[in-house]
Amino acid sequence: MKRLRVAATSILMGVSVIALTCPSGANAQYACSGNSEGQIMVGMTPSSPGLGSVPLCVDDPNYASPQASSAPPAPDPSDILANYARMQFELLHKLAAIANDPEFIKMRDGYWSYFHDQDAPRSGLHCIAMFRSAAGIVQLNGPGRGYSGALLILIGPDIPKPANFSTVLATLDQKIVPPQTVHAFNYSMADGKLGALAFTVPSVEAALAGMKENLTFKVTLEGRQVIDAFYRDGIDAQAKMRECLRGHPPA
Repeated sequence: MKRLRVAATSILMGVSVIALTCPSGANAQYACSGNSEGQIMVGMTPSSPGLGSVPLCVDDPNYASPQASSAPPAPDPSDILANYARMQFELLHKLAAIANDPEFIKMRDGYWSYFHDQDAPRSGLHCIAMFRSAAGIVQLNGPGRGYSGALLILIGPDIPKPANFSTVLATLDQKIVPPQTVHAFNYSMADGKLGALAFTVPSVEAALAGMKENLTFKVTLEGRQVIDAFYRDGIDAQAKMRECLRGHPPA
């Protein structure tokens, strides 16, 4: 039993010696079985009762493994730059093609569409001016049967899309006046792909009087921005809406 205790103590001492003689790093020494491929034997661990010496090795800095020698050569930096430049050129070419596409330009700049009561075109009812763009839809609805006011409706993919028609508290920022926090109707459209916010306006004349040549509509709900839309050519749209309300809708 005494010899076993001595042997165990010697093992611990031997491990300590190996640890002290094996610093970490590129030239770290480690226990090995002697010289072999990729190794250089640099010495032996001290022996102690019950524990013999073992060889100590370091990695051979001049050794190249078969895997390393068969690895493909590193790419030439000039080739990398040339490929990168080619990819950038192709990307710019595609972007230029998109930028010149008529449909892309139309959605980027936005455009107006007009609607009216098809059953009674000269009634001056259900006149709608809608501005579509990639930023969202801005829509002005005039009075209809059973409703004498007007609606400002904003439509976009980031607006909440509730399963049921609901009322929310929304902050509307149009830059030309201080932001206003008002109630708005919130509902979904296009099979739940788009959300809509409808703001009531006391009269269509009040809505038309507020139209400008260019106007933005940024809305936040509970501190989160849900749409940042705009329209342009607002004065022309204002004139077309007035004509529709008089019973002369645009063709």
